[in-house]
Amino acid sequence: MSSQPSIAARTTDIPDVSFLWLELTGRCNLACRHCYAESGPNGTHGVMSVNDWFSVIDQATAMGVPMVQLIGGEPTLHPAFPDLLRYAVGTGLAVEVYSNLSRIKPEWWEIFSHPDVSMATSYYSDVPEEHDAITRRRGSHSRTLANIGEAVTRGIPLRVGIVDTGNGQRATQARAELEAIGVTSIGTDHMRRFGRAAAMRELRQTFPPERPCVPSMCDPQCGPNCSPACNPQKCTPTCRPQYSADPCSPTRDCQPNKCRPTK
Repeated sequence: MSSQPSIAARTTDIPDVSFLWLELTGRCNLACRHCYAESGPNGTHGVMSVNDWFSVIDQATAMGVPMVQLIGGEPTLHPAFPDLLRYAVGTGLAVEVYSNLSRIKPEWWEIFSHPDVSMATSYYSDVPEEHDAITRRRGSHSRTLANIGEAVTRGIPLRVGIVDTGNGQRATQARAELEAIGVTSIGTDHMRRFGRAAAMRELRQTFPPERPCVPSMCDPQCGPNCSPACNPQKCTPTCRPQYSADPCSPTRDCQPNKCRPTK
């Protein structure tokens, strides 16, 4: 018999983990000018094998983690994406898929409709040309908007983050467009000087300098605190109180969390 302790035994002294990000790949079919991860078509899937990812999911389950997020890059570009999603759901985990929703295969909607699966995406403008200029891929607006509509029609839980990159971006109009098609969980935030955006000269005039938002912010996309990762015991929400007694409710008008230093 092996002398190695079990996963459960090895994790008994680890504090409770309420949410886990699984960054499946650095590859993305878009090349968003502000991407914190600097993802793009030349990104790689890293050194993790499919079995490595299965092991991570097993360890998360053994630790009692209730929810994971599949993220990238664009997680759907990982060749084992549907297998990893089904495996995670099969272990009893709740799973959020953070995708740009521009390359969804029709057969994936069945697993996306599983009651333990939710989706998240980013959206930038109600004007296709402006949205595509931010993602730097022509046609991305129409594909993303169509799949947002498909998720809403199917009743799949969906949250959308709007990152204001400045220069008069139509972020307010984008929010109104999303609300009109039935999206109820919408957060907004401004671009931050991190990753690819750190080299943007115009950002220095538009937004003040600040510390990188990862991991000091609750949301890996540097967006609003309206995400499953928000932990009100560790973070100070800045939602306007008149909206709700629950500051981390994803349907509220939330602003970024400012996390208190840990002792």
